[in-house]
Amino acid sequence: MSDRTPPAPWEHQPYEDADSFARFLVYLDSDGDLGRVSERTALSRGTLAAYAARGRWRARRLAYLQHLGQESVAAAEETARTMGERHAVTLSRSMELITASLDAYAASGAVLPPDELRQWIKLVIEQQRLMRGQATARVDLTTASPEALDALEAALARVEGGGAGSPEGGN
Repeated sequence: MSDRTPPAPWEHQPYEDADSFARFLVYLDSDGDLGRVSERTALSRGTLAAYAARGRWRARRLAYLQHLGQESVAAAEETARTMGERHAVTLSRSMELITASLDAYAASGAVLPPDELRQWIKLVIEQQRLMRGQATARVDLTTASPEALDALEAALARVEGGGAGSPEGGN
């Protein structure tokens, strides 16, 4: 008994000679159309149908197409994962920049208008939801975690209070 892994169905099979495999490759390249294979090989459709039956071309082609689909899905998943990681880094940096900007703004004694602050908050929440694959059409602050809401309230208190360390108006 051999430890060798059998070839994939679309690869050269032990039972087929080089010419038979070459015809199968033409069949794969011709989208499984025996008429097109006949045009490219100068063999009759009947002869090709016999080769196709003996070599199980249809089943091998379907296995090949399934394999290509699986590779495509795997590549798409990897792309999405990599993109998600890049988006997470970008969002983290953006959050740091926004927080630092809000702190500096508050430290200067200026007060960010509430509508402008709401727009910044909405932007951040939309980006977080987008990264998690959630809908962004409606951003609702009620879905935020208690910790996130506490941090948001503290940041708002700093901005409204005019200083980085003095939340005025508290509870």
